[in-house]
Amino acid sequence: MMMKPVLALLLAAGIISSPAREMNLAPKLTQWKHSGPGGIKVEGHTVVRLSGGQLEHWVDLDYVEHSSPENTVTADRFYRMTVMARGAGEIRLGVVAYPMTGKFSFEQETRWSEPFRLSGEWQECRFERQETNPATIFHNKLMIQYTGSGEAELKNVSFVYPDRNDFSIRFSPSMATAVPGDIIRLKIETGRPAQPLAIRIYDGHTRIAHGFTEEMRTTDKDGIILLETKVPAQCRDGLRITASDPETGVKNSFFITLVPPVLQKELQERRARIANLPFRHILFLGDSISDYDRGRNYIDMVSANLPPGVTVRNAGVGGDFAARLWQRLQGDNAHRQEMYERLFEPKPDLVFLLLGGNDTKASSANQYEVPVTPPEEQVELYRKIIRHLREKTGAKIVFLNAKSSYWPEQAELAAKKMAAGIAHNRFGEDRHIVRFNQTLEQIAKEENIDIIDLYTPTKNHSDKRSLYLPDDGTHLTIAGHSLLAQEVLKYLAGLGTSVSAR
Repeated sequence: MMMKPVLALLLAAGIISSPAREMNLAPKLTQWKHSGPGGIKVEGHTVVRLSGGQLEHWVDLDYVEHSSPENTVTADRFYRMTVMARGAGEIRLGVVAYPMTGKFSFEQETRWSEPFRLSGEWQECRFERQETNPATIFHNKLMIQYTGSGEAELKNVSFVYPDRNDFSIRFSPSMATAVPGDIIRLKIETGRPAQPLAIRIYDGHTRIAHGFTEEMRTTDKDGIILLETKVPAQCRDGLRITASDPETGVKNSFFITLVPPVLQKELQERRARIANLPFRHILFLGDSISDYDRGRNYIDMVSANLPPGVTVRNAGVGGDFAARLWQRLQGDNAHRQEMYERLFEPKPDLVFLLLGGNDTKASSANQYEVPVTPPEEQVELYRKIIRHLREKTGAKIVFLNAKSSYWPEQAELAAKKMAAGIAHNRFGEDRHIVRFNQTLEQIAKEENIDIIDLYTPTKNHSDKRSLYLPDDGTHLTIAGHSLLAQEVLKYLAGLGTSVSAR
């Protein structure tokens, strides 16, 4: 029986944006590769002497796609590459774009800066331009080319997409789940009357399958554009709708995630059951499981199913473990400290805490025997975090325990590094995860805190491998995010009755 088109998740909670950050996608020059004539010499940990040819770095596209999806599908965005340089001769900076030419087909386009004439003094060489090709999906290669008879000293390289804060573009709802044939209606707000925007609808979240459509639209007197689109029958993982200002480069993306009809029905049923949710401001704290795939991850799926007027703040930070989260809570200049700016504005009345992926990793240096956060440290840190959250917010706190992993992938990655003699960490070993979750149970019991069980449904899933990214085994696919969202919504729908309520 054919399903009738339905309006997919129209009324949704509001996502509170985390502070913007310019992510440097370029590693230290000592990690770049040399090609062509001449050679390189490395001084210390940062300076490279280049006497000919060029330095090259291939951007890790899989990492960028999941850690910062705002830096993919880059039409209209500005990008900037800089390096400090001195010496004799000239250098040019190059960026290779990756435009789509057909179904899963791409070509490469190289953009070069004008030559920079070097001298004996350090100077900043800056190459900035706007991506004008709407088919460009990634910028995937960076280059520094040298010409001359001497050499160039180079240091402090960066490649960023500069924040453009002329105005903001907001989507309502914040995302949608759908099945083919669903009709999605959304509102695009800018606060600017008569603001022209380029609206593009891509067939796929990032790895585009069948191309895209585009049109220029202008906001009405209230700074709003109303948009409607139908999810096609042939659709890879969903749709990505972008709205951008070609003049300033201000841009935002809206994700429509394709889910199985059974799951879509369950989501809609749970949304109806939480219509009277007694919480208005929800805060998620966590690691990369919360931080990756923003706009389409489990937190976004939860948010899209909450009642109107409920706000959600996703303050997940990739790489976090309990000690670093505690450091950032104290304002102690932790990695990406800006992610906790105005953390309690508005003051949350419900806080979800999901850690464990990095707390349970173990180093080859100690034969994988000791996790990053041993049980005794976990107890101490969690008690500090709980006390701080309660004093600052008075919110109800809910733990999400550490999920399982797809161990064969992690074991294979670790074995390859061990064979190459490379020191490394191993993620997702079950004994460490079980011990972490047992300690979490102990803390929850003592502190009267609910736990949502993610470990059991991920460990016992009938197609466990489908939950995790290939060649990774720990970060989630859309199927994995969907499973976590189901568990959180199940908890909210039952107001704690579906899990252990203490």
